Amino acid sequence: MFCLIRTTYIDMMNNLRNELSQQVSEIYKSKDLSSIKDVVAQKIDGFTNNLTNQSFYKFCEDLKEEITEGRVERASYFNFPNYVCIIELPTKYLDEGSIEVRQSLIICISILVDFYTMYFEERYYFLKFKRGKSVSPCYAIHFFDEGGEALKEKVNLQFILEKMGQYFPTKILAPHNLLKEMKIEGHVPFGNIPPPDDLKIAYSFFELLFDNTLSTVPPPEIFP
Repeated sequence: MFCLIRTTYIDMMNNLRNELSQQVSEIYKSKDLSSIKDVVAQKIDGFTNNLTNQSFYKFCEDLKEEITEGRVERASYFNFPNYVCIIELPTKYLDEGSIEVRQSLIICISILVDFYTMYFEERYYFLKFKRGKSVSPCYAIHFFDEGGEALKEKVNLQFILEKMGQYFPTKILAPHNLLKEMKIEGHVPFGNIPPPDDLKIAYSFFELLFDNTLSTVPPPEIFP
């Protein structure tokens, strides 16, 4: 049974890698990334008359009605070809109030490919430490497809999946951990400053197709 599960997982990973590699090569083939710029411009400017934008708006509004504890934020102001919905769960405190815990479910829909992903993020803020403006808080990430079982109980994931199918019927859920682990050289995510020609950097499919703004700085610890 273990071998069968492992083989299925490897096959899924290879199929996803092959498909996304082909699409990245096609999307990023133009050096000026003009096609991606057009997509981003349409996203930013077209919320009043674009059908896809309206679908995302309705998707978030339905989540607002369903989720009574917490806050639903439409984060599509990012200068990237994606739609991002952030579900912020109620803040909690540990160690007699000295540690603030902020939990979120992040849904990231790529406009470039027919995939979307989602994952939990849990950040710990140590309130007794003095923090400068340039100091990032210590936080950990719970991936939707690997961990965060306690967080999963706080949101209706089945409702979210059903609404994604209703408003984005062509989109397929891709595991966030695979998108972050699988990397490819030769392309720089939209919005990033290209590295020197002699420096070979492999970027993840998540950065290239889904988002390059939410997690540009690696957290100190990642669970699992």
